[in-house]
Amino acid sequence: MSDLMPAPMLALKREVHRAHISLRDFEDAARFIEAAKRHDLASDEHEGLLLAALIHYARPFSRNEVDPNAAADVRLEIRGGVDAVLKTAGELTLHQRIINLRNKAVAHAESEFNPMKILPKPPRDPAAGVTYLMTSSRRWHAVQENIDLDEFGRIVEAMRAYCMERLPALGREIDRVSAQPHDLEREQT
Repeated sequence: MSDLMPAPMLALKREVHRAHISLRDFEDAARFIEAAKRHDLASDEHEGLLLAALIHYARPFSRNEVDPNAAADVRLEIRGGVDAVLKTAGELTLHQRIINLRNKAVAHAESEFNPMKILPKPPRDPAAGVTYLMTSSRRWHAVQENIDLDEFGRIVEAMRAYCMERLPALGREIDRVSAQPHDLEREQT
């Protein structure tokens, strides 16, 4: 199905859609952080909730759409850049760290976060006919990252607030664009 829509309007609607999805992700991340605080650090519940918070916080900054005609932008674009929302060096560092963890340790299992080495074999009797490999490894664990949940909660809230402010501003831009005459371009859906 295709609808006729001015290109500027289409761009605004795609941005609104991504900002709305991102707002939900930040709300979920905040909820998971608060829930994680109620569980012991060593518990499976704490780990699972922390992983969920990392995923939901980072998702708006990931490539989400493959289809160029998708209804939403690929990722949340922040006017003025992330440092327009996160004001301190500590907040910016935590933001980048969370994105990095999501990309390299949570969503994927890069070797940097999952070190392993092959150990020398002890002397064995070759007549035993047993072949084996000894390794030593360390599993990545979200809790070992020692993320300050209060600081994490603050950057989540800052991003949530950005979306809450950006959505009405986009609504005003839509009103402005819809009041102007445009050449129509075809929207592929």
